[in-house]
Amino acid sequence: MTPVALLVVFCAVMAGIALVRLAYVDDRDLVDVGNALIVCAIAFVTVWWVGRRESWFSAGWGLVLLLVGIVLVCAGSVLLVTDWTERSGFRGENEPDLDEDGDRTPD
Repeated sequence: MTPVALLVVFCAVMAGIALVRLAYVDDRDLVDVGNALIVCAIAFVTVWWVGRRESWFSAGWGLVLLLVGIVLVCAGSVLLVTDWTERSGFRGENEPDLDEDGDRTPD
């Protein structure tokens, strides 16, 4: 087994742990779901990478794996950023008060 194939096994195990943890945790939030999606995306991309090097599947299946990995990492990233903006309160309401000249008004 090549070192890259060991990476695939490791990523698949980590994705399995993330999904099982997500299934059994009662108080999951967007960070948990986003992290699980990103870990699964990394597993899909590593399978694509090794499959491409070792010729495990056709180019069509490889493209499907790569696209699934890209979609999962994008979805996971959106969930993480959404949670960060909700927790930080940054939705535009924290903008400073400005006077008519564009200078900050004293607090």
